[in-house]
Amino acid sequence: MKVLITGGHFSPARAVMHAFPKSVQIVYVGRKHALEKDSALSLEYTLLQKEGVPFREIQPGRFHRLLYRNTPLSLYKIIRGFFQAWAIVNEEKPDVILSFGGYVALPICVIGFLKNIPIVLHDQTFETGLTNQLLSYVATKVCLSWKSSVKYFQKGKTIVTGNPNLAEIFSYRAQEGKKHPLTILVTGGNSGSHRINVYIEHSLKELLSIATVIHQTGDAQEFKDYDRLTKLVSSFPPELQKKYHIQKFFTPEELHMHEATADLVISRAGANTVGELAILEKPSLMVPIPHTQRDEQKKNAQFLKNAGLAVVIDQETVTDEQFLATVHDMIKHNEDYTLKDSFKAEIDTHQEAAAHVAKITQQAASREKTKEVS
Repeated sequence: MKVLITGGHFSPARAVMHAFPKSVQIVYVGRKHALEKDSALSLEYTLLQKEGVPFREIQPGRFHRLLYRNTPLSLYKIIRGFFQAWAIVNEEKPDVILSFGGYVALPICVIGFLKNIPIVLHDQTFETGLTNQLLSYVATKVCLSWKSSVKYFQKGKTIVTGNPNLAEIFSYRAQEGKKHPLTILVTGGNSGSHRINVYIEHSLKELLSIATVIHQTGDAQEFKDYDRLTKLVSSFPPELQKKYHIQKFFTPEELHMHEATADLVISRAGANTVGELAILEKPSLMVPIPHTQRDEQKKNAQFLKNAGLAVVIDQETVTDEQFLATVHDMIKHNEDYTLKDSFKAEIDTHQEAAAHVAKITQQAASREKTKEVS
């Protein structure tokens, strides 16, 4: 059996890859570069190359609901993406397509539907995006991380599986209570966050005076945050330099380890990050990306706040001084941030999510083969 996996959310995709039997052949379709017009390689490309998973690059365009000056270029990229998708699906001949949402997945899934290939979607968000809503009409099954997104899809197709995570994140839950130096983890998702990096840059000396800081910056060549912060910390006293650990990227395994050992996580509010932090019951300072579709990141962050684990700040209004004061306050009252009992049952469903999605995907392919034989 060959599974073509695609989409914009790599962490749950990789977790499901690890849940398939070794007999299943996997091909991943995604972005070779982390950002458009940027030479930095994406985490999915770098990691899958090391793991020997076949990787097919696709360069689709984003669909915009409003007209912009660069709309003609976007339309060209959308059309180009469909031609690329046609070539990939024709050459790979998958038995099933497993999509993790986003504009990257759209052309692959549409071409798959036209070629009568079963499609399984996984949606990670609390309120689904436009791509998954559209693709749900051609999908065989729609797997969901959260009950709140059931209302966006057709009845009979949806299964609440939870959000797939690598198995070791659950083992870290048992390690709580181990003593370690006060630690702050800063992460902006796979591509990093320039805005969070700037907050850290302006308060780094003060943060290092109270804690060890583990910082994932990303590698956007437009901003060169990694280079600038590395140069900045080199001017600090040696005792502070030793407390700063900076990397461009973390593998999912590294990220889970750092999330588990941190006393405080400063992060964007992507659905996967929020799910991981909820599993680990980790106090978090959320800086959601503003103006996402349906304010998705703000709602993700609000979920973690309602669960008792987070403070949410608005990057468009919070000053550097307010940011640092919030960090100090969260460290001072760290033990007050605990997962509320009413959220625990839903969080626990994530433990079997990867295996559940893998099984549903295999079943979708098997049923299609049975139809062909009959």
